[in-house]
Amino acid sequence: MRQEVLDLVRFGSLPSEDSSDKQINEAETLLSRLSKPLSDEEANALVAVFGPDDCHGLAWTLLHLIETAPSARTATYNRGDDSPWIRLLNDRVASIGPSDDNRGPTP
Repeated sequence: MRQEVLDLVRFGSLPSEDSSDKQINEAETLLSRLSKPLSDEEANALVAVFGPDDCHGLAWTLLHLIETAPSARTATYNRGDDSPWIRLLNDRVASIGPSDDNRGPTP
């Protein structure tokens, strides 16, 4: 697993939108260091990084990065809670269907 991924996982969950600018900027910096595509292992590790809200768009950036993993179109993501971001990832996988397997990642 790449160091950039480990650094973001160690940072923890994305801060909420009402967090300090310092926390949000740190999360944004760590997220911006990630390059595509992610490995399946990296994608699974990064689902733990979703926070309570959109975090000014950073959660969407994270979701799209996770969807670059090779098995993203068939994966089942689980973080052990009822995260709306994990549900969204799983819903996007479910909506693809078996006949869409060769279309590439979901936008």
